[in-house]
This record gives sequence, C-alpha cells and structure tokens, in this order.
Amino acid sequence: MSDIDLTEAVDAAAAGVLNRQVVSDKGQPLSARAYAHAAVTAALPHIARQVREQVADEIKTASKTLEYDDDEARVLHIAARIARGEQL
Repeated sequence: MSDIDLTEAVDAAAAGVLNRQVVSDKGQPLSARAYAHAAVTAALPHIARQVREQVADEIKTASKTLEYDDDEARVLHIAARIARGEQL
C-alpha cells in the first residue's frame, strides 16, 4: 500500500483550513488545534477512499493472477466491491 498519493488529501486539508473562520463566535482567534482539526477532517475521507481503492485493486489483481476456481474468483470480486464501498 505504498502507492497512495496524498496530493488530493493535502489539497483538501488546505482547503479545509482556508475555509475555516479566522475567529471564533466569541471574537477570539482560533487555536492551532482548531485549524489542525479542520485540516484532518477534510483530508481523511480522501485518504480512506484511496486506501479502499488500493485494497480493492490488490484483491482484483490477486483474483486474476492466482489460480482460483470460478467460485473463489467471484468471492474475490465481491470482496473488491465491498472494499470500494459499492452496493452489492
């Protein structure tokens, strides 16, 4: 799982921080923790999607390269769809 490109996640994190208010509702500057929270919250869905996609690709590759019978290959294809979050 070393092929994950974090560019999309970093862009989302930056946008999450840039879209954040500069001051709180009480007029106080936001803390570094609030900015970090906004960044991580924005980035996590992108990272999770990439990890799911990579797991699904690895399952699909295994089903093609290894010698499975039809039932086993079908189960691996279903596992790949589950990893992607697709409806069955």
